[in-house]
Amino acid sequence: MPSTFDEASLRKISSERDVNIAKKRYMQLSKEELVNRLIGVEKYAAENQERWVTNQFEQFK
Repeated sequence: MPSTFDEASLRKISSERDVNIAKKRYMQLSKEELVNRLIGVEKYAAENQERWVTNQFEQFK
């Protein structure tokens, strides 16, 4: 699992994945790696939310 955020790897995450395996992988990361990954995911989510809101606004013009 990469220590930096990778948008492509986020797209591959399935809701059907084995959470126990994911937990084991996360437990092997350092605190700094986890923080960097979390910040990257939050940034990705915020950017997508902004795009969605902009798109919704544009549809009502």
